[in-house]
Amino acid sequence: MTKSSGGQSANREDAAKEWRAAYEQTMGEDRGIQNRSGLEVRPLYTPDDWDGQRYDEALGFPGQPPMTRGIYATMHRGRAWSQRQLIGLGTPEDYNQRLSRMLAAGASAISIVPCNSFFRGYDIDEVDPLLLGTCGTIVNTVDDVDVCLRGVDLDRISLGLNDSAPFTLLAMILAVARQRGVPWSRITGTSNQSDYLSHWAALHMYCRLPLAGMRRLQLDHVAFARAQLPGWNPISAIGQHIQQAGATPAEAMGLTISSALQTAEDLIAAGMAPDEFLPRLTFFFDVSISFFEEIAKFRAGRRIWARLTRERLGAEDGRSLRFKFHAQTSGADMTRQQPLNNIARASIQAMAGVFGGLQSLHVNAYDEALSAPQEGPARVAVATANILREEAHLADVADPLGGSYYV
Repeated sequence: MTKSSGGQSANREDAAKEWRAAYEQTMGEDRGIQNRSGLEVRPLYTPDDWDGQRYDEALGFPGQPPMTRGIYATMHRGRAWSQRQLIGLGTPEDYNQRLSRMLAAGASAISIVPCNSFFRGYDIDEVDPLLLGTCGTIVNTVDDVDVCLRGVDLDRISLGLNDSAPFTLLAMILAVARQRGVPWSRITGTSNQSDYLSHWAALHMYCRLPLAGMRRLQLDHVAFARAQLPGWNPISAIGQHIQQAGATPAEAMGLTISSALQTAEDLIAAGMAPDEFLPRLTFFFDVSISFFEEIAKFRAGRRIWARLTRERLGAEDGRSLRFKFHAQTSGADMTRQQPLNNIARASIQAMAGVFGGLQSLHVNAYDEALSAPQEGPARVAVATANILREEAHLADVADPLGGSYYV
């Protein structure tokens, strides 16, 4: 027990006993409560649940090991999270029109979600027209990508690509950049479906090659990006698929870090030094409505990753310790019935991601349990993130829940 003085400690002990007696008298037989990961949630948390002497070891300061409180010194006060709304519908023309309006509404980064026919290797003339464009944008050629990104300065905005091995969408992006005279060295963004292990475990649609082939392509993809795309993040370890498939938040974090470690050790075995690729390794997570649990998940993941990169992988560059992650509010928590209530669910999830220290955020539209988002709901989703940043002032303080006995 942390004691400021003997008298205060005795008074607190007496007060705790009085509270416990009143609690038990009112509650009777108390039902046990657990979070989604199966951890007990107590009815009250006090200074006795935390040892202040562990501050430097377990919390520290933002931008410093152990990274629990954030990977940058300023966190969101210095640079707010990117608002990267996933957009995938219709034809390239449809996509471009929606994208232009979302950017005008406050989105600050781009994400391209191709039609499932793309992932399965079909051309547009091989698929039932009724299915085309219902789950993503029809993208088959470089010209399609050029239309999707019409009016977009490729060297000024970050791109997120739902592009698994063999990374053909990135190849199309680079072809468009070359046509427009944009140097590849100025292209920034993430191959946010590059984690073949998460696909293998939880999202089989993206498994277009045998496992060994996807593993080799992953390593080749990183090597290519290092040589040609210095501003690109070629690795995104994905916890979203795993959690959406039924893993608890704790399980999803553990499996995602394991996937990132496997890829990192493969790259080291292939001859790359850890500090050559770790600064460009990112993560992508689902954020459920289990509010405090999600915040704790991200803070714990950040601390674990900083320790593993230093002690297990041998990283020396401070940038290699950064647990950079994009988060998407959870579609699994949304309901088809009374869909407007999903606005509240997505807001709570987005707050958990922000308090957890994300670098990039996608807020789901309230109709995503029914279909690809319509424009009205998509605009509400963008406005939700704007409100959290500008009106609720969630970006003002780094790690605002640090010091909370509960977290």
